[in-house]
Amino acid sequence: QSMGTCGKMASTVEAEARERKAQRLKERGNSFYVRHQLTQAIDWYTQALEANPKAYDVYTNRAAAYAALKMWDEGLADAKAAVKLNPAWLKVNEYTNEWVHRRGSQLRRRRDRLASLLPVSAPPRRKHRNRFG
Repeated sequence: QSMGTCGKMASTVEAEARERKAQRLKERGNSFYVRHQLTQAIDWYTQALEANPKAYDVYTNRAAAYAALKMWDEGLADAKAAVKLNPAWLKVNEYTNEWVHRRGSQLRRRRDRLASLLPVSAPPRRKHRNRFG
């Protein structure tokens, strides 16, 4: 085998090892998340992202933990990262809509900015009724 082929095989093996490690770390974070130990969950999700920065699902999980702690800016940053890595990832759109609902008018501008990044459009805004009809 040529050196190029060996190098590609080695990098593939290394990438798969990083993905497995990230998956284990994510699962550890999930175990804390379900027990509402959100700070610890965030720590494990962060370690998972250090192992595999392309793990869009981990960004989504960490975003959910941030949202549960009402750390909206951090959650939105992770949601944006997840969308950037996988524009078809719909789970992040669900979370974003939930955050907007909980936060109300304070997040409308942020939702509109984020909606431009999402593959699915944000829910339509309510129209104000005209007093004449």
